[in-house]
Amino acid sequence: MLPLFFYCMKKNNILFALVSIIVFGIYCYFAFVLFDKSQPIANQDHLYKNPLNQVGLFFGGILVGHFFKEKSFKNIPVLVLLGTLLIAFVFYPVEGNAISIIAGTERILYTLICFGIAFCFLKADFNFIPNFLKRSLSWFGDISYSLYLLHPHIWALITFTSLKIRFVFPIASIATLVVCWLVYKYLESPARNLGVKLVSHKN
Repeated sequence: MLPLFFYCMKKNNILFALVSIIVFGIYCYFAFVLFDKSQPIANQDHLYKNPLNQVGLFFGGILVGHFFKEKSFKNIPVLVLLGTLLIAFVFYPVEGNAISIIAGTERILYTLICFGIAFCFLKADFNFIPNFLKRSLSWFGDISYSLYLLHPHIWALITFTSLKIRFVFPIASIATLVVCWLVYKYLESPARNLGVKLVSHKN
């Protein structure tokens, strides 16, 4: 989808708007129609793991970069906003099963908070932290979306091996990091580069 998103952004505002409506329409369809708040998330795991349920988050991150990458903001207000959003993310009062933050209006609220946090990390200046930590965070940032999407599937595959439980977590963690780095290097990066070429094409 990434090259398609890039192409629409650059070539056709109407098509870009239409794609945006479709993507977020699907996102809201999952939130307000498909998910059932009366049922625990474990009973709806197949819906949660559906890529169409996640594409709104992916597309929203692209929009944050598209609209704000070239804009400048003062660092202190951005850091204050980041702190405020992180507090809201942690302490916003929600009761019940985890489905409570995945369905309904709470999902939309948490999504907007996450987009705001993504904006802050994009625009904030973190030169005050050590270089090794910046490099580590940058690496995790590169693989973060694959990490988010693939970790439950890799965990499931590892548990199917009947390993003792004390080995499952370390092996699954290492396998997840390796697989997600490979996906980033050999799938995400080529797709991004293809999107950039499509955007840069003049014809």
